[in-house]
Amino acid sequence: MKSSSITFLVAIFSLIAFSAFVATFPHGIDIASKHKIVVSSPSITFYGGMKGNGSFCFYATNSTINGENVSYAGFEGKGYFYLPSVLCIDEKAYCKNAYFNATGVMKIDENESYGKHSVRIEGQCILNFSSANISFFRSNENIQDFLKNVSTEGVERITNLIDLLPIPMDSIFYINGNGSIDEMKFNKSELIFRGSGEYKEKKFYGDSYLIIKNKKFFEKEKEIKIGAFPVPYKLIYIWVVAIAIFIASLFIKKEREFDKKFAGIPAIISLLFIAITFYLWEKQATVIFGVSFFHSILNANLKTILTMIFIITPYMEIIALIAFPSRLAISSLLSFFGLDNIGKTIGNCIGYPVAIWLGIKMLPSLLNMIFLPLLRLI
Repeated sequence: MKSSSITFLVAIFSLIAFSAFVATFPHGIDIASKHKIVVSSPSITFYGGMKGNGSFCFYATNSTINGENVSYAGFEGKGYFYLPSVLCIDEKAYCKNAYFNATGVMKIDENESYGKHSVRIEGQCILNFSSANISFFRSNENIQDFLKNVSTEGVERITNLIDLLPIPMDSIFYINGNGSIDEMKFNKSELIFRGSGEYKEKKFYGDSYLIIKNKKFFEKEKEIKIGAFPVPYKLIYIWVVAIAIFIASLFIKKEREFDKKFAGIPAIISLLFIAITFYLWEKQATVIFGVSFFHSILNANLKTILTMIFIITPYMEIIALIAFPSRLAISSLLSFFGLDNIGKTIGNCIGYPVAIWLGIKMLPSLLNMIFLPLLRLI
C-alpha cells in the first residue's frame, strides 16, 4: 500500500475516532479531584445561595412580605431560612428574596407577635445568625446584578476579586481561620475558592477543585524555586529524561525502509490528540473554573476575553511543558530501532493523554508559574 493511501486512511480514522470519543464522553472525563477544607471559627465572606436552621434574627425595609408592602419588618427567634442569593460577611447576610419558617418574635411595621411564622420576603433583607447550621451553594444570579440593590458595605474584598479573577462569583468563598486542607493543617490563613460547603458548630466544611491560599494556588506537588517562580519536581524529571534520551538518539539511530511509509501519519495523529486533549481540558476547565471556553467565544467581551486567556494559557503550558518532552522521549527511544515515524506516532498516542492527565493533576503548580504576580495583587 502506498504511503499516501495509508495517510488518507489514518486521516479518516482520526476523524471517526474523535467523533466517537465526543459521543462516548459528552461531558469529558473527570480527572480533577476536590480538596476537602475544614476551618475552625472562620471569618466567612461568601456570595452564592445559603440555607440553614438555628437561632437568627433579620430585618427588612421597604420590602414585600407575604404579598404585602411594608416599611419595616424584624424577627428574632429560631427556625429555617432559605436565601437563593446572599452576600455573607462576618455572620451577617445581605440577601434578596428570602424565605423563613421559624418561631419567635415577629414585628411588621407597628404590629408585634410571638409564635410560629412563615414569611416570604421580596426585596432586601439582612440576616444575623449567632448559632446556625448553614449549607452554602451556587446562586443563579450574577453578583453585579445582585449588588445593584443590596448594601455593599464592607465588601471591598469581593469587588476586588470581581475585577481581578476571570471566573464566575456565583459560589465563591473568602475565609480566614485555622484549619486543614486534605488533612494538612495550617495556621491563620486566607483562603479563596469556588465550591460548596457547610457551617456548623463554629466550623466550616467545604470542598473545591482549586484553592488560593495566602495569595498562591494551593498545591501538594514538591516544588523548587527558579527565580521567583515555583516549578514542580515532576516537570524537571520529565525534561531531564526526555533530553537524555534525545541526545542518546542522535548517536544511536537506525533507519528502516518500511518506516518511511508512515511519514505523514505523526502530523495527523498530533492533530487528533490535540483536539481530544483540548476537548478534555475545556470540559474540566468548565468544572474547575465554572466557565466554558466555547461559551466565552460566543459571548465575547473584555471579561470573557480574559476568561479565554485564563483557560487557554494552562492548556498551552500542558502541551509545551509536558506533552512535548513526553512525545520526544518516546519517539527518540523508538528511533534507536529505526522506527522514527512510528515512534513519533506512538509518542503522540501516549504523550498527549499522559500530558492532560498530569497537567490537570499539577494544575495549581502550572497556574502559579504564570499567574503568581496577579495573585499578589489580591
